[in-house]
Amino acid sequence: MNPVIVRAGLAGLALVLAQSFAFGQTLVPRAPAEKKSLEALSALPASDRVTVKFREGLKVRLRSGVLTGLDGRDGKALDSALASAGVDAPRFRRLHSRPEEALDRERAEAEAESGEQAADRNLYFQVDVPAGASAAIVADALNKLSFVEYASPAPRPAPSPVDISPKTPNFKGDQGYLKGRGQGGVGALSPDKYPGADGKGMRFADVEYSWRLDHEDLEIPNNRILPSPGEVVDPFNNRNHGTAVLGEAVGKSNKYGVTGLAPAAFTYVSGANRVTGYSPADAISVAASKLRSGDVMLLEQQYWTCGFTGGDKYGPLETLQDVFDEIKIATGRGIVVVEAAGNGELDLDAPACNGQFNRNVRDSGAIIVGAGSSGGRVKLWFSSFGSRVDVQGWGENVTTTGYGNLFNPGDERQWYTAQFNGTSSASPIVAGSVLQIQGVLKACGEKPLKAKAMRKLLVDTGAKQLGGGGKIGPLPQILDALKATKARQCVLDAGRLSTAAN
Repeated sequence: MNPVIVRAGLAGLALVLAQSFAFGQTLVPRAPAEKKSLEALSALPASDRVTVKFREGLKVRLRSGVLTGLDGRDGKALDSALASAGVDAPRFRRLHSRPEEALDRERAEAEAESGEQAADRNLYFQVDVPAGASAAIVADALNKLSFVEYASPAPRPAPSPVDISPKTPNFKGDQGYLKGRGQGGVGALSPDKYPGADGKGMRFADVEYSWRLDHEDLEIPNNRILPSPGEVVDPFNNRNHGTAVLGEAVGKSNKYGVTGLAPAAFTYVSGANRVTGYSPADAISVAASKLRSGDVMLLEQQYWTCGFTGGDKYGPLETLQDVFDEIKIATGRGIVVVEAAGNGELDLDAPACNGQFNRNVRDSGAIIVGAGSSGGRVKLWFSSFGSRVDVQGWGENVTTTGYGNLFNPGDERQWYTAQFNGTSSASPIVAGSVLQIQGVLKACGEKPLKAKAMRKLLVDTGAKQLGGGGKIGPLPQILDALKATKARQCVLDAGRLSTAAN
């Protein structure tokens, strides 16, 4: 028997079991990716690689540098299509760095848990485009093949979602976003009063370009860098951004600097850009492999969308199909994914978005975060918005680690800012709030909430958005959210005990 067929059969067994879950209940079908026209492909950012996904149900795999799983006719058609586009000696590589078996197992878990069909991520590959050839033309040639689900020029790094032209900030005191509803914050809880509110027992992963992990208010060991420190390369040489994000979410609890919402959470960081190129989908996959149901992943990336291929028109990263499929797998496994809406001032419900952010058509399960004013819950001008944006965080005047425009004694490890902004500053506020809620739930003996349940809870219990300019959703309210869970009595008792002790 062909050993490739044997391997494919074993790898598919878990998927068959998932598809027969709940006594034969049929999985909700997965929406296939869109095949773009040559004109649309040519308008995308130039790339030296093409991402290609083969049609679901095939068992295309890479063995010793050679694609297997296509019959002779399809294999010849593939070679012919590539040659016609200027790729005479195609070099394929897997999109994902993690083992095939792990991706198959996670797909089965996600399908069994969610009841929705998930993508076979082992069908994603990248092919190098030689000098003189066009990634758009190569992708177009591949899209003409019936056994290719879709092909597109591979993404290139986009700036992290921070407003690069901020207005003069309002300094309203240190970390006002931690304060209660009446002061415009999320109402961060003290672990002394509410055990678990520091994120104890939870895992957290931040996906972006780089960080100063040895900052005095972080001190995260380098072995938490995924996939490894030597593989991660920052295309913009700006580790302040990642440092600022971590300060909001997991900054250490001590007598100096700032304190993050969940300083006790066990933190990983995952690099979206590698020595081999920009691959946010694999960064998400690697990060998710370290997380469990209820743990939290933060996507500090944005990308051009809704017909825009340049300039500053950024929206959520999940506009990339391979990224969407990764998020879908992660949330299907119960991981809470928090994603920046982007700083493109885009209406994600506009016709130009082709329904890509219509939750009834395409829902990754992520919590998408817009940027609101500090203390006012009003949409900031640059934030992308729409029905798919779930909640907001402070998009201005955020005090955290990095940059050095608040405190800079000369050592980068002691830099602080009071001006961090954009959907970049908004998203870790939401991620940290989720970590607080999950930590308290665990301390109360309850299971952490899964992805969609957490998303609904934050929306239902948050402080309503004020003003116009487009929907970015409410601001999370941590205590109100907890009171709406099974831990309500535990939380009420903790509050009363603390009051009595004082």
